[in-house]
Amino acid sequence: PRRHGHRRPRQLVQRTLRMFIDHHKDDIERLDALAGAGNAQGLRALAHSLAGAAATVGAVEVMQQAKALQRLLDGGGPPPADAAGPLAAALRRCVGQVQAALAVAPVAAPATANPEAPGAVRAVLQQLQPLVAAHDTAAGALFERHRPALEAALGADAQLLAQHLDQFNFGAAQAAVGRALKRIDTAPG
Repeated sequence: PRRHGHRRPRQLVQRTLRMFIDHHKDDIERLDALAGAGNAQGLRALAHSLAGAAATVGAVEVMQQAKALQRLLDGGGPPPADAAGPLAAALRRCVGQVQAALAVAPVAAPATANPEAPGAVRAVLQQLQPLVAAHDTAAGALFERHRPALEAALGADAQLLAQHLDQFNFGAAQAAVGRALKRIDTAPG
C-alpha cells in the first residue's frame, strides 16, 4: 500500500505553515500599497488569495478579514484609504505568531543515513524516486527524515530538492533526484 506521509503530520504542518509565511509575509506591504494606490481590483484579488490560503492553514482571523475586505470591495468604486488596515493587521499578527511557533518547533529527528556512506544516501534517493514519480507527498516526509544526511552529502542540490518538494513541483524534484543519484554514483570513493 502507498503511504502518504501520515507518520509525520507535525512536519507536514510545519512545512505548510512555512510555505504560507514564505508566500504571504510580503502581502502586508502589498495590501497597504494597493489600498494607497486605490487599486480595488488588485486589492480584491489579493484578499481573495489570502482568504483561501488562510482557510487552508486555519488562520481564521486572516480569512475573516480577507472576506470582509472582499465584501467591502464588491460594492465597486475606489477602496477607502484604510480598507486594507484590518486585514494587514490580522496578517501581521498571524505571521508573527507562526514565525514564533516555528522558531520553537522541535527539530526533525536525526537522519538514519550516515553522510559518509554514499550507499545510505543512494538508498534514500532510490526510495524518493518512485514517490516523486507518483507525485506522492510522502516524498517530503521521507526527505525531512533524512535531511541532515542528504544536505551533508549533496549540499545545495539537497536544498534545491527540498525547495521543489516544498512547492509540490514533483517534475523538478524527480529531475533533481536523478541528478543526485548520478552525482553519488560518480563520486570518488
